[in-house]
Amino acid sequence: MKRAGSSIVLILLLATIPSVAQAKGIAGTKCAKAGATANSSGTKYQCTKTSKGLIWAKANVSGKQTSTSTVSKLTQSINVPQVKNVDITIGEIQAAFSASSKLPVQLQTRTPLVCAVQANSIELLQTGTCSIAASQAGSEGFLPAAPVTLTFDVIPPTITSDNALFDEVQTFIRVPKGTNYASDT
Repeated sequence: MKRAGSSIVLILLLATIPSVAQAKGIAGTKCAKAGATANSSGTKYQCTKTSKGLIWAKANVSGKQTSTSTVSKLTQSINVPQVKNVDITIGEIQAAFSASSKLPVQLQTRTPLVCAVQANSIELLQTGTCSIAASQAGSEGFLPAAPVTLTFDVIPPTITSDNALFDEVQTFIRVPKGTNYASDT
């Protein structure tokens, strides 16, 4: 019974000690209520709301929070080239995608039977709709860019309406020996 009584006294004693456990939390550890203050080893801490939640931050002598630096990342976007119908006989076009951050853009075909990505060019494989997805994952200073898609049609070869292709063609007919043909002109 004496043991049980001393255990209860110890529990009550620990429960009445002011939030020393919270005060012991050094800068950067979680706390419960914004604005709360605590002292630990002669250092004053204040519970501060940050992007990571409520944390203990070291307070300066006047009781105000010392500044904590948070590096925020910049946004970026991907510039998509303007591409209209492309004649398949061209074979390949340059993919002029760029990120506003100047970081490299990754390309991936969504239609591998129609077109393929080779470094920064798009190879035309057959007629149809070509879709190329572009992404930029970000870096220490930039957030990831929103992915974009370039879509265009790969069309059959264009035949001109004039007969320029046939102007140079001459027709030769082999005439057997001894045959005499007269021309009307």
